Amino acid sequence: VVHGCFAFGGACIIMSLSLKVVGAGLKGNIEVPSISTTVKELKEIIAQRLGTTDASSVNVICGGRNLKEDNKRLEEYGVSGSSKLLVTRTSSSSTAQLHAQEKQAKVEDDRASRVARLKCAAEAMARRSGRSTLDSYMLQLEDQNGNAV
Repeated sequence: VVHGCFAFGGACIIMSLSLKVVGAGLKGNIEVPSISTTVKELKEIIAQRLGTTDASSVNVICGGRNLKEDNKRLEEYGVSGSSKLLVTRTSSSSTAQLHAQEKQAKVEDDRASRVARLKCAAEAMARRSGRSTLDSYMLQLEDQNGNAV
């Protein structure tokens, strides 16, 4: 539902857009400035309507697609005046826990990458033929946390 539409040089300028929402204690319509509103702005409007300031705890689904890229505009997700939005919420602790898990996964991936490089280097050294006492090696050892030993 479009509100405040007026003709300007033959074109209709949209002043605000009313979207149907359901879920997380919401049922009815929510007003957004325009179809060019970003997902982040939409989440902030919904969070305000829910009585919270934590927009990161708001998840929005439209047409089976999770609107999770905050910098994208609603029109990029195909949201229109006839769209129906499903709203879900995660608790702040769940959101913080997810961020912590993502950070831990990145640390573990970095560590696995370092171990793979070390294994490759050790195998290359072991394959060398014609070793002599004049060969010198530069080794840098790390503990399990990646700290130099």
